[in-house]
Amino acid sequence: MRSFVNKLADHRDFKFEHEVKLCCPPEYIDKQLRHITRGSKKSEDAKVLQAGDVAMLKLESDMKKFNSPCVPITVDSGLFDEEFEQKLIGRKTGEEFTAEVNGKKVKVTVISAKRYIYPQPDDEMVRKYVADKDDMKDISTVQQYIDRVKSDYIKEQKTDAIFGLVNDLIEYVLTHSDWEFDDEELEKVYNDMLADMHSWLKEEMGLTFEEMSDDEIMAQTGAENKEQLLEMMRADSEQAIASAIFAHTCTDGKKPEEIDINEIYDIDWKFLQDYAEENIKFIEE
Repeated sequence: MRSFVNKLADHRDFKFEHEVKLCCPPEYIDKQLRHITRGSKKSEDAKVLQAGDVAMLKLESDMKKFNSPCVPITVDSGLFDEEFEQKLIGRKTGEEFTAEVNGKKVKVTVISAKRYIYPQPDDEMVRKYVADKDDMKDISTVQQYIDRVKSDYIKEQKTDAIFGLVNDLIEYVLTHSDWEFDDEELEKVYNDMLADMHSWLKEEMGLTFEEMSDDEIMAQTGAENKEQLLEMMRADSEQAIASAIFAHTCTDGKKPEEIDINEIYDIDWKFLQDYAEENIKFIEE
């Protein structure tokens, strides 16, 4: 590889919180218990909207998503639009109001709303629920189910904390090192990324890059338009080369000139994962 680094930052210089507190929120446990009791739930009309209610709304605006004669939305679920759903809490059935979404006005009519009442789960409900789940064959009581929910949630928190730190360490090194990039290598990586994107668009969406609208670009990549997306890919090309140099320098002691350009697609971050696991103390609450 002709690209190289004049000065490589040390990931161990990155400052982070070494103690991480973990807990499973009661509302998350309640949500998981609803999977067990869903078959026995009852519904009632809701007069004032609160989190969890399913509201039938009439939406009128210039935005396609927010323009419908009747759309069901579960309040505070985040499935439709998190910010908009928050504006529904406290609204009454039959009420008309105007909400602002992404800087645009949306006229809202609350047509109706349902509130679902879930019974208290019992051991028999648990056994019925886990009967076809191989990973829960050892669970037969509500408490055992709750313990599993907590355990799985804590494990996920630990994983998120570790990989979050790994990403922070990578970002620290990439932004605090002094890089020299070869133009031909950057162009090769950029063109490889373009080819992968074109292939993905054709296979998954049946589109060409030129056919994509700005809205589709935003939905799929977060970029505002094609020009911004291509700029992001240029930056990603630099990051891919820099990441390969950083990783191979730390794992197998290679110098940049000893790294093949194709090795940017085969990076092992286990050394950073090990570092994160060794330096984070998890405290369960």
